[in-house]
Amino acid sequence: MGNLVTNIIKFERRDGKTGVRAFEPILSSLTAMPKTELIRELELQKNGVHWARAPFDMSLIAPEPAIFGYQGASVDPYCLQLPLALLSTPECDFLEAFKKIRLPYSNHRYAALRDLTEAGLADEDPDVRLARAYREMPEEMLAAEVAIAAFEATGHFDPISWRARNWGTRSHAEVIHFFLERENLGVKFDTLNAGPNGWLRKFAAATPQFHFSGVSFDEDTNYSLHFTSEEPGEIDIVERSDPDGVFDARCFEHGFTAEEMREYDEDFYPE
Repeated sequence: MGNLVTNIIKFERRDGKTGVRAFEPILSSLTAMPKTELIRELELQKNGVHWARAPFDMSLIAPEPAIFGYQGASVDPYCLQLPLALLSTPECDFLEAFKKIRLPYSNHRYAALRDLTEAGLADEDPDVRLARAYREMPEEMLAAEVAIAAFEATGHFDPISWRARNWGTRSHAEVIHFFLERENLGVKFDTLNAGPNGWLRKFAAATPQFHFSGVSFDEDTNYSLHFTSEEPGEIDIVERSDPDGVFDARCFEHGFTAEEMREYDEDFYPE
């Protein structure tokens, strides 16, 4: 399924205003939950901390193409290879495009289909083999038709590769956690396999009135992303793949110095 990556972002207004109501544009950019309800939750103190949970949707900042919403059939990507080969035309080899764009994001380790010759269908009459395919695997053929329509509209066969290219991550958690730290807003959420570097760039461009910094990290893979928006509308991102990067990310998460972090978690030391 992949590794979960922890993401923490901490915000400040460039004009110095604080308090949860000063961050309403951030709230609207991250969740569809009504602002009044979310603000009420954040203004309550729970166990000494002001925090709240809400539904999370990266599409509010970087909208996912609507055509992906029509992909109702759930078909394994590898099962689409033969239908795409059958539906390919002299103008476009959908199978080759699919192998290049989509299969790199699949968790399977099966061999990719080379062509119709490998499938033993190259010598069969095209109309006959196509009719047989619709008869014997109608769900897969329909899914391939939908995938081709999405590819022709967006350059991607389904949301997975589109998200990886435009958000920087294949997926994100359904829930985001908001918290207040010294009257400034912070958020914490999970993504899959990588930090959302593409989405962060779009987020910075959409919220120039705010300065923010943050980290993404996965202790299991020593992956970390460190970012800050020093200039309005822009963001600097550094990706690391070493234990020190994860250690620095955890220091940021807790607001600790390196020495405080080692005292807090004696089992964690960067090599």
